[in-house]
Amino acid sequence: MLNRKVIFIGLFSPPITGQSVITEQIYADFISKRVQIIKLAFPYESYAKNITHKFRKTISYILFIIKCMYKSAFGCKIIYLSGARSQLGALRNIPIILWSKCVFNHKVILHFHCGEYIDFYQNQPNIIQNILSFSFKYTDKIIILGESLRSLFDIPGIPPQKLVAIPCGIPLPLALPRTINTSKPTIRLLYLSNLIESKGYFDVLKAVSILHKDYKLNVRCDFCGTFFSHSDDQNTNNEKQAFSLFESYINEHQLKEFVFYHGSVTGEKKQNFLQLADFFLLPTNYNSEGQPVSILEAMSYGSVVISTSYRAIPDMVIDNETGILVPYNNPTAIAQRIAEIVQNPTEYTRMSQNALNHVQNFSIDKFNDKVQKLFKEVDIMP
Repeated sequence: MLNRKVIFIGLFSPPITGQSVITEQIYADFISKRVQIIKLAFPYESYAKNITHKFRKTISYILFIIKCMYKSAFGCKIIYLSGARSQLGALRNIPIILWSKCVFNHKVILHFHCGEYIDFYQNQPNIIQNILSFSFKYTDKIIILGESLRSLFDIPGIPPQKLVAIPCGIPLPLALPRTINTSKPTIRLLYLSNLIESKGYFDVLKAVSILHKDYKLNVRCDFCGTFFSHSDDQNTNNEKQAFSLFESYINEHQLKEFVFYHGSVTGEKKQNFLQLADFFLLPTNYNSEGQPVSILEAMSYGSVVISTSYRAIPDMVIDNETGILVPYNNPTAIAQRIAEIVQNPTEYTRMSQNALNHVQNFSIDKFNDKVQKLFKEVDIMP
């Protein structure tokens, strides 16, 4: 049991993202252990597309900061705060950190769910860089998603000993290795993540077309997630345009019988898609990507994952062992690897078994134990 009350500040669903899923898991574990805790959920606003939207988002953040300051005042507390990889998000967190540490000497744990920070930091004006570095000096520990990401958080104010690598963890179902062969009536593909351009959903769509037309494979691809506009979009300006292009491609390439969009899915519906998927596809280059929880979920059901060698993904998907890594923006490579593995059922089953074995390292119990251990360590720090 912790001696201090926890002020728990983070992103909760909606929207459903890897960050919100992990944040809710940590919070639920604290509640189950009867930790004294106050929950403060970030106000959610999608990417600020114009001045009006940015102004509204700024006002909501200012009000939220005031609320956090009020709730965290006095006593001896641990402040758990989700890190941010946006300028507004970073500026929202700075006063919370400084108020908590400099005024009340609370313990501060910052948890980054992104895969890198150094590019974001270096692209900020000097004054923002200096303020960020100053605020990081007043954190006690900073959680990142994996040991392989340490160099991506090598900025002033964050000494190596302050970084703690805790990979995400998920509940693991009881699953058996999967089998596949060309005689199977339909090969099931699954994309399960928010549909952001740089996450590669259009590459998946193109790969489906190649598999049908060039490889003559009977595949069905289910897309599950919400369309989002993001700052790194190259071809779309908003969610409506992205969905329109998605539908246009399906119609133009006659894929209506093979591609199905289901929107956001949760609970049993989500489990059913994971159980049916022979291949799980997330060929991402998303700039805020860290350790996609959906990849772990797919591995836990024995699906063969096809993704990219990006951020913390190679810690989960070991190429040709627990899954397949392909270059970003290369639907031809996606289709080729699927066609090769379908022709080699022994290889498919080997990867499925390896995925089931490897995902045991990312169980929710191991994750919760590491988080609890860190909080206890911070709780007794002088």
